[in-house]
Amino acid sequence: MELPALFTPPRRYGLIFLSLVTLILTGAGGLSIALSTSQQEQSRFTGLLLFGVILLVPVPLILYTLYSLLRGQYILEREGLRLRWGLRAEDIPMSHIEWVRPMKELGFRVPLPLLRFPGAVLGSVYSHELGAIEFLASDPDSILLIATPEKIYAISPENVSAFMRAYRYVAELGSLHPITSQSIRPMVFLAHIWQDQIARRLILTGGGLFLALLVSSGITILTRATVPLGYSPQGASLAPVPSIQILLLPVLGLLFLGTDWIIGVYFYRQERTLPAAYLLWGSGAVTLLLFVLATWIFMLAG
Repeated sequence: MELPALFTPPRRYGLIFLSLVTLILTGAGGLSIALSTSQQEQSRFTGLLLFGVILLVPVPLILYTLYSLLRGQYILEREGLRLRWGLRAEDIPMSHIEWVRPMKELGFRVPLPLLRFPGAVLGSVYSHELGAIEFLASDPDSILLIATPEKIYAISPENVSAFMRAYRYVAELGSLHPITSQSIRPMVFLAHIWQDQIARRLILTGGGLFLALLVSSGITILTRATVPLGYSPQGASLAPVPSIQILLLPVLGLLFLGTDWIIGVYFYRQERTLPAAYLLWGSGAVTLLLFVLATWIFMLAG
């Protein structure tokens, strides 16, 4: 048997489900925001805009879940087991693994985490019989439990029997130089980004400009009944609309900024793509600055 042995979680149904949910929420949210721009009544505009924002809020979490599913791996080596799930990473020396067993073979019920749907069975639970259990799985029907002195890890390799054969083979070989025990969590990674002065300044600048955009939009709504949201090719102001519609700028600004932040985190993972992360966070701040200037131009033009 060749080592290291790479195992992946079941992905098919999770990819289909998460992709469909992403498309539905993004399409419905974008359509709702687009429809809000044609509303003259403030109540309809606000309702459609708010509904669109609510639909778009969970999209980044779903996209991260989709990314985690695509990146999910269980790598079995002679010296240990490496678990990978999104930004989560766990390295377990073979000497720390006490036993590996399919969850279905236990003589009692193991609680599942609240966060579970096709493609994701994630989170931590406590079992009276086993203690703390952390789930890094995609399918509740193919879960293997890996016991260590600290906690139990629940994984879901697509081929459970092949994983068990590989584990028995590795256990029989014995470990000569165990891998170093290591645990990396998303919050630790984000804290590492925050310690980077360049990254922190760019992110704070973008956040500060978003607050400035909110304040500018609020001032416009309070001081103007109508504003022109744009100009014709000849440079003339477009027909004025109710000033509350200027809230479209903070919504669009938040979407741009959030997208830049999320993609920037992805590029920050590797040294060679670090400049791309800085560029994205900087471009997000520049976009917000342009939105702030546009708000004041529209307000003064009204």
